[in-house]
Amino acid sequence: MTEYRNVASRAALTPGRLTKVEVDGREIALANVDGQFYAIANKCTCVAHFAGHRKSEQAAVGRLAAGRLAGATVACPLHGTVFDLRSGSPVSGFGDAPISTYEVREVGDRIEIATMTDSERLFWHDRAAAR
Repeated sequence: MTEYRNVASRAALTPGRLTKVEVDGREIALANVDGQFYAIANKCTCVAHFAGHRKSEQAAVGRLAAGRLAGATVACPLHGTVFDLRSGSPVSGFGDAPISTYEVREVGDRIEIATMTDSERLFWHDRAAAR
């Protein structure tokens, strides 16, 4: 069974904006796209591309909550890699790995995010079904 954590009120999430939230110690970028909510990992995958060019991997980390939102995509503020918020797939830029996505649900005025990524939930669901 999927667990969810309450992260914000609907009223606190401005349309067309990204907000950084935390779920069980994981940084997540939460986007409000015309009243539809999407949640992705806050750390851009382009860090893997540039980490070898920096003394510290931390120097190359792009936080997606600080990125540019355009429709259902977000651009990393550091290197410009663009991700589709719906699937986590890279659309353009240096990042070639998808970003983790999380299920979002509305419960009354509250926004809740699943504690596992979509791929983790599918993995465990498939394992349980195989038993």
